Amino acid sequence: GRLVDNQLSIQSFTGALFDTQTKIDSTQNLTITGGLDFTKFFEPRYNLHAEGDDIFFRSLNGDIEGYGDLDVTVVGKDTLEINGTVSAKNGAIYIEFTGDESVESAEEKGRISTNYNIRFPIEDTFSIRNSQIDAKITGELAMSKQFDGEWNYSGEIEFIEGEIYYYVGDVFENLTGVMTLDGQGFNPFLELTASTKIGDAEIMLGVFGPFDNPEWRFDSNKGYTESDILQLLTFNTRVADEGFTPEGLGTQAQTILGAYLERQLERNFIRATGLKSAGLIEGVEISGDLLNPDAGEEFSISARVNENFSFSYRRSFSLEGAYKKKVGVEYKLNPNFSVIGNVDETGNIHMKFRVRRIY
Repeated sequence: GRLVDNQLSIQSFTGALFDTQTKIDSTQNLTITGGLDFTKFFEPRYNLHAEGDDIFFRSLNGDIEGYGDLDVTVVGKDTLEINGTVSAKNGAIYIEFTGDESVESAEEKGRISTNYNIRFPIEDTFSIRNSQIDAKITGELAMSKQFDGEWNYSGEIEFIEGEIYYYVGDVFENLTGVMTLDGQGFNPFLELTASTKIGDAEIMLGVFGPFDNPEWRFDSNKGYTESDILQLLTFNTRVADEGFTPEGLGTQAQTILGAYLERQLERNFIRATGLKSAGLIEGVEISGDLLNPDAGEEFSISARVNENFSFSYRRSFSLEGAYKKKVGVEYKLNPNFSVIGNVDETGNIHMKFRVRRIY
């Protein structure tokens, strides 16, 4: 490089970016050209161009790592414009899809603003691997950010093969589909399908809708209902075929049904009320393990919407009253007084009060 009249010109600046944990050829694979204007030494103007082939990158928390080709420019002074392409060729994303964390910038606010517009073409040697999914992906993702605004994600990711893990039981294979992002924050929309085999029945899973609250659909080549399929996923058999075993509804069934019902209750509640927020219904509780149809026992679920409002559903498994069920709500007016209402299978409405006294 040359520095003349406070103008730094970079003809050739080379380096290497590689994984130090693997023994690979560490020849120079990164080149930077361009210049910097130091007329105001502490406020330089940038005009840089970085190119790289098969460079290695890893996020600070280790959630993303891989190899790719780099073609990025950095231009500006008080406002830096970072534009370009990073072609992801071989690597993996390990981050968990929790859906409850917002994407925030780690930058500190200061004198200089930075705008980003980066494209990430993804080849089919890139993967997503976490506790929920293991799949090869392809497509393109774009990340952009203007001044102090939020990160926006756009593009389409195609799942070309892989597996999706369904709670504690089954692994659904033959995963295919797409995830699209609309460029308004991090707002993915899923259209995924997968399948698994239980005996001679093939169970098909469909995941459709927004990332934070998708709809899960079940189908089979045997014409089973969703209730039949949930029984198959829980017990590897249908109650209609085998009846209840002495072990009854165990922990695995409670986990699967609780998570499934939590999504169904939340989605229907949002649809009925017009609310847009997800995560309203949490902590679905299921009781009634070791159910015996001859003992007149009951199965019940409850889900709390907030501190003062909750849903409940109760169903009898007695052979004499198999159709007895109640749907109810409870509203807590204050810590010591609640109003409880329910509707039974005949349509009759029942109201009562709950008073908590402290002596």
